Amino acid sequence: MPTEVEPTTSNDLFKRGPKKVLDESTRAVIKRLHEKEGKGIRELARDFSVSRNTIKRCLNSSYVKNRKKSPNQMFLQKHYEQIKQMYYEHEGFCIPLQRTIKEQFKFDIGLRMLERFCQPFRKALKNEKAQRDRAIRFETQPGDQMQIDYGEKDLILGAKRTRIYFFVSKLGYSRRIFAKAYLNKKEASWLDGIESAFYYFGGLPITLVSDNDRSLLGVDHKEHITTFNQGYQHFIDYYGLHAVRTRVRHP
Repeated sequence: MPTEVEPTTSNDLFKRGPKKVLDESTRAVIKRLHEKEGKGIRELARDFSVSRNTIKRCLNSSYVKNRKKSPNQMFLQKHYEQIKQMYYEHEGFCIPLQRTIKEQFKFDIGLRMLERFCQPFRKALKNEKAQRDRAIRFETQPGDQMQIDYGEKDLILGAKRTRIYFFVSKLGYSRRIFAKAYLNKKEASWLDGIESAFYYFGGLPITLVSDNDRSLLGVDHKEHITTFNQGYQHFIDYYGLHAVRTRVRHP
């Protein structure tokens, strides 16, 4: 005779399965997120992969006390905001963050402990990236347009922190990218980067689109007029191109 099996729900699995034990530093992070950032119980349970009852016990201080906090756990709690900022500066990578903490503070934090501590920061960083990626795609015909811009990043070169500027060009139709690194972003670097992109792509676009970088602009303060400077205008005329600069903050 067939036996009826009672269906299980996610709540049943939390009750019957092995319970996840949260260490002291993780519970402190949960309380901070709830009190300082206003995160709800359901959201915290989802972020830390535990039941809502576990989160409630953490917030009500009824969680069973474990052994005394380790020096590393106490250090992470004490430097919460500083480590959060350092995590963003390391672009969400815990291994270089672990190395930096060891160099600056002489604390050797375990990688798994650091990853658990940074779990809420990782989600916030992911949400920020998702917001940035919601840009509207601007379509052009082949050969119509090449967009140019600069980015920058501090790198350790020869045991010395050096700021590197990256010239980046992108074709409007194919989205192909060319990039080249410089130690500055003066006019000469701009023009060399643009010309290098021409050689790399094997041709010229009809239009160059840039932002309002000072290295490319000339300002007439009396007439309150901003135009391209003489060097960039000569470059454009030499190649027979059309140049466009985007609006400030609303390209």
